Amino acid sequence: LCPHIKNPEIIIQMLKNNYGFDVTHLKPQNGYDDLNYHVLVAPVHSNPQVDKISPLGYFLKISNLRDSQMPEFLHAQLAVMEHLLKNGILCQTAIRSIKGEAFTECTASNKDGVSVTYLVSLRTYLPGIVIADTALTSKLLYNVGLYVAKISKSLEDFQHPFYETFECPWSMNTIPNLKGILFSVKDDKMRKISEEVIKAFVSEVEPNKHGFRKGQIHGDLNEQNILVTVGSSLNSVPEISGLLDFQDSAKCFPIYDLVLSVAYMLMTKSLNVPVLDAPGHILAGYTSLLDLNSIEKAVFRTLVAGRMVQSLVMGVYTHSLDPSNQYVLSTGQCGWKALEAFWEANVVEAQQRWDEIVQSYN
Repeated sequence: LCPHIKNPEIIIQMLKNNYGFDVTHLKPQNGYDDLNYHVLVAPVHSNPQVDKISPLGYFLKISNLRDSQMPEFLHAQLAVMEHLLKNGILCQTAIRSIKGEAFTECTASNKDGVSVTYLVSLRTYLPGIVIADTALTSKLLYNVGLYVAKISKSLEDFQHPFYETFECPWSMNTIPNLKGILFSVKDDKMRKISEEVIKAFVSEVEPNKHGFRKGQIHGDLNEQNILVTVGSSLNSVPEISGLLDFQDSAKCFPIYDLVLSVAYMLMTKSLNVPVLDAPGHILAGYTSLLDLNSIEKAVFRTLVAGRMVQSLVMGVYTHSLDPSNQYVLSTGQCGWKALEAFWEANVVEAQQRWDEIVQSYN
C-alpha cells in the first residue's frame, strides 16, 4: 500500500519538474501508509504560483496507491484544512504546482517492478514538534481537551459532498470487525483484554450511537498529529501550534475525536500523570467549551478502550503484513500496558476520579 520509492532522485526530479524547485534537503518523516518528507529548496525557483520560498521548507506527501486512485478524497481533505484554517486552527495549506494544481503525480516502480503513479501534495511546513516528544503534564492535557473541542466547534458548519457517503477504513465504527484479526495479537492476556473490549463495544456502544452528536471529525487526533511549540522557560507549558493528517476525516460523531485524543495520550511514553488521571484533565478542557450528552458520558470509558484496542491490534496486524514498517508498532511500546491499566481499573472509581478532576478546574 505504501509507495515504494527507494531512489530519492525520483522525488527530487519530480519536485523540479512539477514545482520548479531545486531540492537542497530531503528528510523522511513518519507515515503510516504514505511517504512523507520535510523538503528544503533553493531560494531561486521557476514556479509562478510561489512569491517567496519559505525558510521553514515544505511538507511533501506522496499518497499511497489506494488514496491516489481517489483524487476526490484528497481534495476533500484540503477543504477540511482550509475550513479549519479560516477558524483559527493552524493547518497546512497546499503549495500549487507550476500549472496551478493542488496535486501532481510521481511515477515509480513498485516492489514488483511495475510502474505505478502516485498523487503528490506539497504543503506548507508547520513549525514545532509532535506532542509525543514533550512531557504530557496535567495542564497540557487540559489544553489538548480544549483544543479538541475547538476543532469540533469549528467543524460544526462544515459541509462537503464527498463526506456524505465516505466511510473511513479507520473509523471507530469498524471496531467490531477487529475480531477477525485478533490472531495477530500473540500475547494471550492482551488478546483476552482486546476481546473483552470489543465485546463491550458491541453491547454498550453499538445500540447507543443514535444518541451521539453528529458532525465532521478530524478522525486521527493522535500524539503524532498534534504539534506544539516549547517556550524558553523551564516552567512554561508547550503551546499547541498545529494540526496534521486529515486522511481519516469523516462525517461521523464528534465524541470520537475526544476519545481518540484520550486514547492516544494514554498510550504515549511522555505521559506525565497517572494513566487513570489523564482522561479527567482532557475532559476538563473539553467540557469547558462543549458538553457531552448523557449517552456519550455513559459509554466514554468503553469508547476510549475501543480506540486503544483498535490502534494496537491494527498496528500488529499491519506489521505482520509488512515487517519493514516499524512505525506501526510505535503506539504499542507503551500502549498495551496502558490498555491493561485502564481497562482493569474499577469502573466506578475511575469515573469518580474523572469527575473530581473536572470539578477541580471549576
